[in-house]
Parts: sequence; C-alpha cells; structure tokens
Amino acid sequence: MAESKQPPSFDEIMKIIAGGKKYVLGLYTVGAKRDHDEATANQIQREHLEYMFRARAEGKLILNGPLTDDGPIRGICIFALEDVAEAGQIMANDPAVLAGRLNWEVHPWFGLPGDGLR
Repeated sequence: MAESKQPPSFDEIMKIIAGGKKYVLGLYTVGAKRDHDEATANQIQREHLEYMFRARAEGKLILNGPLTDDGPIRGICIFALEDVAEAGQIMANDPAVLAGRLNWEVHPWFGLPGDGLR
C-alpha cells in the first residue's frame, strides 16, 4: 500500500502558488457541421491530430485531449501562452474548426508549473 503524503501547510501552499504562471485554457465544442461522410470525417480528424501535434512540437500546446462523455465539450487544450488571442488563432485555424466539426473558446488560466498527469 502506498504511503499517504501530508498536505502542505498554508505557508507552503502560498510559496507554491507564488511560482504559478499564466496559461490559456482552450475548449473545443460541438460544431454545426457534423454530417460529413465517414471518409471525410476521418480525414478531418487526421488533419486535426496532426495540427495539434505540430502545436505541441512548437512548444505552444502542453496538454490536450478529448472528453469521452460525448457531451457538448469535445476537448481541452492547455497552451503555454499568456496571449489569449494567440491561442485563439491556433484553435481557429484547426482543420476541424475550419471544416465546421468543432467550435472553440479560450480563457486565461492560472496554473502551477510542474503539475502533471499521473
């Protein structure tokens, strides 16, 4: 059994928060045009994934992925950017957005460097 860790004290929490920084949170939502034939939808998805991984390779996108509940929010992105407009341009030029399969929105977000998935 894994040993449980003690939570940090309030003073330690404040030191951790002081090391935080601004990011941009992007949300993909269901677009108006979802009636593509299967081959076209697959091609758009391929282009979308390639586009996302290019943004990762450029260091602009640090975390992304789909939501798996088939709800109106289809995916999330965390951009290593402070400029909300720049992140919006990245999302607006996504092939899935251009094809109408996805819409997008961006929001300023505060996070803690070093946070990660487990």
